[in-house]
Amino acid sequence: MTDFSSISTLKYLGGFILVLAILLAILIFVKRYSVMGGVSKKQKRLFVTDVLSLDPKNRLVLIKRDNLEHLILLGAHQNTLIESSVNWTADKKSEFQKAVQENDTEIKAKKI
Repeated sequence: MTDFSSISTLKYLGGFILVLAILLAILIFVKRYSVMGGVSKKQKRLFVTDVLSLDPKNRLVLIKRDNLEHLILLGAHQNTLIESSVNWTADKKSEFQKAVQENDTEIKAKKI
């Protein structure tokens, strides 16, 4: 005589494992083929290159799109395009970073 409770337990366990395997297969398929409308890494065109916090409410953001850079000032109530098609040379970039560091030092000194 066989024990029916152990057979039914094995059936439920086997069914549970089968359901988990199917869900895992679906998840791998969705991630690999981006069925849900996700953008693959090859299609990304927009990158945030640099972010500089000027004060608690304002930030400068350098955004790169299709090999063009745009400098945007983000504020609490408005956003302003400072410069479009920014072409940084090494000298200009170091000058900008130096000016930003000086500005940060002045802001910190005022807060103290």
